[in-house]
Amino acid sequence: MADAAPPPDLLDYLADNLGDPPPARILLVAEDETPLAARIRERAPDADCLTLTPAEMDDARVGEQAFDLAIVTDLLESRPTRAAAQGLGRLRDIYSHRFWLIVSPAADWTNADLIGYGLKRAGHFADWRLYRFNIHDYKDVPDWLNSRYWANPERWGQERW
Repeated sequence: MADAAPPPDLLDYLADNLGDPPPARILLVAEDETPLAARIRERAPDADCLTLTPAEMDDARVGEQAFDLAIVTDLLESRPTRAAAQGLGRLRDIYSHRFWLIVSPAADWTNADLIGYGLKRAGHFADWRLYRFNIHDYKDVPDWLNSRYWANPERWGQERW
C-alpha cells in the first residue's frame, strides 16, 4: 500500500491530460477516496466515474461497454504480484483501452516489468512514476513492416522467386 498520496504535480498532470472533451466514463482504482478522485471529478464533472479498490477490481464487471479512461493507483502496492499482474492484464484487455498507472516508491515493480504489459513511461514525479497505456499507440510500427519488404505490386512479374 502506498505510504502517502501522489504528489500535487502528478495530480495536476493527470487532471490536465484527461483530454478535451473529458472522457464520459472513467474508472478510478484506488485504495480509498484520494485527492486524485476529487481532482478528476472537478475536471470532468459530467463523467460517469466509478471508484473501485484494487481488491474489488478482481470481481468487478464493467458491463458491455469499456471505460473511456482508467486511472489506477495502489494496485501494485496493495496486491500480491500475481493478482496485480492479472489486474493489469484485465485493465488493458477488458476494462479500458486507455489507462494511467501511478506507481508509488513502495512498489517493487521495475520499468521492464511494466513495459512488458505494453505500458509506456509518461513521467517521473518526485519518487513516483507514471505509466500510460493506449491501445491506439502502444506498439511502434517497425521499419520492416511496410510494402518495400512485403507485397509490392510494382515489382510483381519482375522478380522470379
